[in-house]
Amino acid sequence: MPSAPPASPTRSRLALLTGVAHDERVALAWSFLYFFSLLCAYGLLRPLREEMGVRHGVSNLQWLFSGTFVCMLLAQPLYGALVSRFERRVFLPVVYGFFIACLVAFYAVFRLNRGMAVAVPAFFIWVSVFNLFVVSVFWSFMSDIFTTDQAKRAELYRQAQRLLIDDAPWIFIDHEIQTAAHTKHAATIRNVRR
Repeated sequence: MPSAPPASPTRSRLALLTGVAHDERVALAWSFLYFFSLLCAYGLLRPLREEMGVRHGVSNLQWLFSGTFVCMLLAQPLYGALVSRFERRVFLPVVYGFFIACLVAFYAVFRLNRGMAVAVPAFFIWVSVFNLFVVSVFWSFMSDIFTTDQAKRAELYRQAQRLLIDDAPWIFIDHEIQTAAHTKHAATIRNVRR
């Protein structure tokens, strides 16, 4: 049996610092790229979703989020059936292909500027469902890829990060009440709250 090449001092220090074994590096890099891409996609879609929510009417936001809830209630059993019947290599392309097809369809509808009364709230709900689904699909994929031991080590890092965030000395550079400038001709002065 051939022996593994000796680790360089740099790699040994990196492994000690991160806790990532040599054979885990490729999977970790791909999972980082995968999650980074998902967050970038949502980061690009979220401002559009917010604009659609404003365009549909701020007073209607509660209905849009209720629509998201109903869509998730309907879609989750379908997703569960897909996952239980097919292997990961089959259902992942189906799930992401569905979201890509929906995105292309919304693009076509918005370019044609037809049916906006339905397309605007549908896009808001779709982006919300997209966000919930792709993140849960990602974590289910990661749970299949990594072993229990690897997950336990990752949990220790998450706990350490949580401690750092909870105990961080935050310095706030803004405050809640802002006083607006006025002239003597202004009828009232009011504090603007965020």
